Amino acid sequence: MPSTPLRILIPELFAADLAVKLTIPHEICVLKDQSDAEVADLLGHTDVLVSGAYKATWKPKEAGPLRLVQSVGAGIDGIDISVLPKGCQVCNVYGHERGVAEP
Repeated sequence: MPSTPLRILIPELFAADLAVKLTIPHEICVLKDQSDAEVADLLGHTDVLVSGAYKATWKPKEAGPLRLVQSVGAGIDGIDISVLPKGCQVCNVYGHERGVAEP
């Protein structure tokens, strides 16, 4: 188990659910209405970003500890992979309980 809390930046919509499911030490910061500059500052101190986006304007001035970008959808087209820190992994959500197109 990590000795320091895992720092997670996540949209407000998903924060409460994730907080009750994690069994490791963690700190959750909510992604809500911050400016691009504020998000970049937060990402400079974040281990995991849960989001459907990662924009070039979010890139911190100095490379931070970001290790994972977890997309909230099946695609990763909103994530600018070219500006992610070296070694940062990108994952998507590939499964659904029922087909997206089903009524």
